[in-house]
Amino acid sequence: MILQPSKITWCNGWKRTNNGTVILARIFFSLFVLIPIVLGIRNLVRFKSVAIDQKQKLYRVAINSAVLYAIAYNLIFFVQELFLVLGKKSLGLTAYLYHNNHNWDGEHELTQLMQGSGALTIFILAILLTIVLLSVKKISEAWRLFLLWLIFHGFIQSIYQVVTVVFAPYSDMGQVFVGHFSSSEAVTVIMSLIGFLLIVLFCFWFTRQLLGFAPKETNGSIPKERLRHIRYIAVISAALGTLLILPFRLPPWEQALSPLLILTTVIPWVWVSATFSGRTTHSSENLKDRIRWIPVVFLILLLVVFIFVLAPGIRF
Repeated sequence: MILQPSKITWCNGWKRTNNGTVILARIFFSLFVLIPIVLGIRNLVRFKSVAIDQKQKLYRVAINSAVLYAIAYNLIFFVQELFLVLGKKSLGLTAYLYHNNHNWDGEHELTQLMQGSGALTIFILAILLTIVLLSVKKISEAWRLFLLWLIFHGFIQSIYQVVTVVFAPYSDMGQVFVGHFSSSEAVTVIMSLIGFLLIVLFCFWFTRQLLGFAPKETNGSIPKERLRHIRYIAVISAALGTLLILPFRLPPWEQALSPLLILTTVIPWVWVSATFSGRTTHSSENLKDRIRWIPVVFLILLLVVFIFVLAPGIRF
């Protein structure tokens, strides 16, 4: 959204009050980024001499997962922006939904509070989808992976907004905590730390779920094979998926920041978690047997909707 001048003023003033807490938050963020890099280098050195069977080509796994990754990201983002718009509409404001953002006309005393309606919605949606995933036993491998990516983006896109409040008090969740509730920098640093821990814990759970798509022998006790599986189904697929997401977000280039942040700071945790995750049940199907074309077609149709329907803006 385009910030009102008054909002920019109070945000900038808030950031200048206490640099110490912001420095502490930057330390947390630096550790969040550096730890998986260090663990990744450790894994490369540790398992360099371990021989594994690489005859199985996993490029189809990466492609299938990348398409589902891109669909899940865009659907979760759409739901978030839709409920941001509906939140403004409930206050009697005129709101506009775009392909990569939203805006509104008018003011209301609860406008800043409603800036959290989108993140709250996708967080609750992720919880509900997790319940569905754990409850439904008979489901195809592609649908299960799609549900997992929806859960991933629901949790990560919502929690990440809380994590970054201390760095960006002018953001959506920043306007909720700093603007509406007048939270101090100390409080936002605590929320940021809790958010980082939640993301790490979620990545451990998520990686274990992804290991369920590996062949039974890979799902055993050989860390290098597990790392190879996660590299294709999560790391390479997320990189390809991010490239597929960019046409949905641009222009402007600033809108590419969110998917790039997830790729560079969260996905590494998914990868390094493979050596720590325990055994899990494996699927009887195989994502590497063929390319799933129905998700590809759906992604193309979704892009058409984003460009020709949402980009001009829909008034609510």
